[in-house]
Amino acid sequence: MAVVQISRIQVRRGKKGVDNLPQLASGELGWAIDTQEIYVGNGSVSEGAPAVGNTKVLTEHDNIFQLAGQYTYRNNSGVSTGVSSTQPVQRSLQQRLDDVVTGLDFGMIGDGVTDDTIAFQRAIDQLFINTNKANPSSRVTLMLTPGNYVLTATIKVPPYANIVGAGKDRTIITTSATEGFTFVNGESTPGAYAAVSTNSFINQAKHINIQGMTLTQSVAGVMFDVHSVRDSNFADLKVTGSWLSGGALVAGQKAFSIVGDSAAVMSNNNTFDNVAVSGYTYAFYSDFAIKDTLIRNGDFNTNAYGIVLGENTVLGGLGQDTGPQNTRISNSSFDEIARNAIWVKEGSDTASNNNTFNSVGNNNGTEASSAYAVIKFDKPNNTSNNDFFKRFEALSFEQQYIVNQKFTPVIEGSCQFDMNGTSELEVVFQSIANRYFRLPGDANTNYEIDYVYHSTAYEAHRSGILYISLDYDNDNITVRDEYNFAGSSGLVTNFELTASLVDENADATKDTVEIKVSNATATDAGTFKFHVRSKR
Repeated sequence: MAVVQISRIQVRRGKKGVDNLPQLASGELGWAIDTQEIYVGNGSVSEGAPAVGNTKVLTEHDNIFQLAGQYTYRNNSGVSTGVSSTQPVQRSLQQRLDDVVTGLDFGMIGDGVTDDTIAFQRAIDQLFINTNKANPSSRVTLMLTPGNYVLTATIKVPPYANIVGAGKDRTIITTSATEGFTFVNGESTPGAYAAVSTNSFINQAKHINIQGMTLTQSVAGVMFDVHSVRDSNFADLKVTGSWLSGGALVAGQKAFSIVGDSAAVMSNNNTFDNVAVSGYTYAFYSDFAIKDTLIRNGDFNTNAYGIVLGENTVLGGLGQDTGPQNTRISNSSFDEIARNAIWVKEGSDTASNNNTFNSVGNNNGTEASSAYAVIKFDKPNNTSNNDFFKRFEALSFEQQYIVNQKFTPVIEGSCQFDMNGTSELEVVFQSIANRYFRLPGDANTNYEIDYVYHSTAYEAHRSGILYISLDYDNDNITVRDEYNFAGSSGLVTNFELTASLVDENADATKDTVEIKVSNATATDAGTFKFHVRSKR
């Protein structure tokens, strides 16, 4: 019968100690009892081994990052990272992985269900508060991977925080807090955030970057309480609130509320780039003496107000020595804004440049229900340059609005501005003067209308400036037409422009300037191109 024998196989063993294992024979196994490591002898060079020594065998007790050794960038391109191809720059795998830190590393889930508030705040505290703040190398970037991160309380953000998502509608933050994000100074410690009273120019929140995400707020509150923040950047954000078109105004509902403590500790030199805001009573709001705020490439849609500066400023109050100063708004679009797209009640040197305003000031209706100026400047020294106003195009010469519809001002208040570039209307024979276009007539205003009349039927070309001075207080209007004419001498005076102040909506108040054209040239056909400049 067969004999079955079970033998015990043993290998060389002992403590590794400080001197490491001895040289093992070729193919001999060695077990380090104290460190739980196993080795095999390489054999001799004469046997073909590349070198005499022992080779470590990977086990469950090994640190894979140590075993992985060094990382060298290659990218299959033959790139030399060091002084030569034989001396590459090497880093540990641990170092390489630590180059990027994400919210997932601190326990954030992003599944749209789990409350990520504690994990998010922990990540911010440990990366930006519990570090050597004076050392630039400690100012890392917290990456938020794609997902929906649920928040239920306010997130506190300290100086030098750099929080970057994967992009709009990729990284989504959904908050039910009435204050989504606020900013704390450099005296804060994890879980113990410095009081506003401790703010100073040196320690205030600064050099913060938040970008690349969508933020949704389910309650009427403030998404970003930008309190005493300077030299910071907010970019590539989509901010959505709970305000609905036609809804009641909520004074405390603001996407961005910009606040300052004093003249010495103010929210200055902040940039808001490619920020979209919808569903708020106020998209941007400040009553404080903030300076050098840049808002560019914005998209403001379905809000009660767009940008409001100084609505409740108390001059001389703390941090309110003046209203906001030197605010730049450029290359942005405003659509479905119930009241003013830009309103400066207190403040100066606000500049609106290259912006587009569609359906603004109409209580979310059509231009037939226009009730508010698109831009309102209650103070002087504010400007509009190269802006496009849909209202001007609609109320000036679109036939559905050209009669019985008051021309609610495009810009209300003291301002010098150009209207929309060049517009074009058709010219025909009309012996009786007909209304061609209209302008606001609600305030003391000077208009300069650059125009060109060109006949395609006759030799008649006229270029000029129509000057209109409106003394609204005394119900006076003067018109002066200065022009040059080229063509048939008998046609020089056939084309005539006149202007008058009229009560368009029959409320016993004159409110609109009408410009009429008569053309005595029979069977004429041509174009009338014009551009309007205004001084209010």
